[in-house]
Amino acid sequence: MAATTAKKGVGLYLDAVAIVLAVAGIVAMIVSGTMGSGYEFSGLPLYACACVLAVALIVVAIYTDLKCAEKGPGLVALFALGVAIFLLAYSGIQVVSSRALTISGLFSWNSMDTTGWHMFWAAATSAGCLLASSVLLTIGGFLPIAKAPAR
Repeated sequence: MAATTAKKGVGLYLDAVAIVLAVAGIVAMIVSGTMGSGYEFSGLPLYACACVLAVALIVVAIYTDLKCAEKGPGLVALFALGVAIFLLAYSGIQVVSSRALTISGLFSWNSMDTTGWHMFWAAATSAGCLLASSVLLTIGGFLPIAKAPAR
């Protein structure tokens, strides 16, 4: 009952934006990993599943915080949020690190490769969305998900 009567806090909106950014990062990661046979992303299934798990953990953290709005964040919500932040940040870093040699080639000898540039922009978008999502989750973790009802 408290979840329906409590006003939503800033943390909830930051978490919602973080979910949207994470989903955009997952889509960009899949696009980057499937550009062509020469630009395969070997860890794509692992990191895509990790990001989907992170989104599910964010939803669990939001649900448990809203369920117990008057008590404050519980241990399950804090743990789920921490693991989600780690998974999103780690996946974003892995997207860039797996593309480092290809990206360095684009800035030197292979600058006319248009497919490579599309892969670069998709990888940069994916990494940026995933890292921005983890930053928003970190900030939102310190803010209330729901405001306590007035007594």
